[in-house]
Amino acid sequence: MIRWEQKIDMLSFKKDYSIIHPSSINKFNKIPINKDHLLNLNLDKNNDVIVVCWGDCEEHILKVLGYLRNYLAESVFDYFQPNQFNFVWIQRFPLFVKNEESGKIESAHHPFTAPIPQHEEDLKNGINLDRIEAQHYDLVLNGEEIGGGSIRIHNAEMQEHVLTKILKIDSEPLKHLLEALQYGAPPHGGFALGLDRYIAILNARGDSKASIRNVIAFPKSASGKCYMTGSPTKPDESLLERYKLKIEEEDDEEFDSYER
Repeated sequence: MIRWEQKIDMLSFKKDYSIIHPSSINKFNKIPINKDHLLNLNLDKNNDVIVVCWGDCEEHILKVLGYLRNYLAESVFDYFQPNQFNFVWIQRFPLFVKNEESGKIESAHHPFTAPIPQHEEDLKNGINLDRIEAQHYDLVLNGEEIGGGSIRIHNAEMQEHVLTKILKIDSEPLKHLLEALQYGAPPHGGFALGLDRYIAILNARGDSKASIRNVIAFPKSASGKCYMTGSPTKPDESLLERYKLKIEEEDDEEFDSYER
């Protein structure tokens, strides 16, 4: 127990966690958890640990558990070994999520992502929106996302339904897209690879925490300054005149900080 307390205390987000000994199980009095079930689990009393997480937002609960899982895998169980390259495809992402502040439905990826065929009927009827899965996929290497993409909606009726009925978005600015889809666009999708992240992990012998700055030829500073070109700098007046541009400065301190 002391070992676990020490590990958790090292977490930067340790306020989200508490170590509770079985003798203090009454701390769960105000939480809908079967205490007897927890105490009677067939566990190795010396080594096994029960992780319980609760809250009003499922997304927050999953994030907290995910942070803890990754932390324990790295610092306690030492799961991540050098010279290992473990790839995995992540699928079954939700098509929609609820905005915590507004309570409105939003696209989890973007509003052009297609649902899986099995859930098209629910989408059409506007039901079980939180359970509809997207044709969205990510490629992960050693726990770090290195690429992702999706299959797009290629049906005009479905696309307009998602925009106007589900997301409550004005479809007028996308009228050209909806019109084009009416002519019979084939299924299409895409995938983007984060080459810098991928090369950084390869260069670090599988360490997914390696900084991508190590593989970028001319990385910028934390303030956005490029030491190779000296940018950003104030443009010459002749350039402004050539391109018919005008700069209205409110404060010169920002430019001064770059020059320093």
